Amino acid sequence: MQRARVADLLEKAKEERLISESEFTVFNKVRKIRNPIIHFCKSNDKEIIEYRAVKNDRYPHKLLEEDSKTALKANFRIMSKFSIPKHRDWGIT
Repeated sequence: MQRARVADLLEKAKEERLISESEFTVFNKVRKIRNPIIHFCKSNDKEIIEYRAVKNDRYPHKLLEEDSKTALKANFRIMSKFSIPKHRDWGIT
């Protein structure tokens, strides 16, 4: 998949059973958190942190902290799922 969107890659990974439905849900949430931070959004976009903060009566930095924890947990989960295990014969301790 050349120049595929993250949403398409997630769908493909779910279809190929590389990730579970729950993993898909978490990574899709992370994708939705990331997009308004990385890409320009209009000030009335419901995905931007300021809108979410006002809507949820929360401080923006608290939402960012929660979003960061969600993203880190998702990344650690996928890393543990696909990482190469240590092996004594490789000289890795």
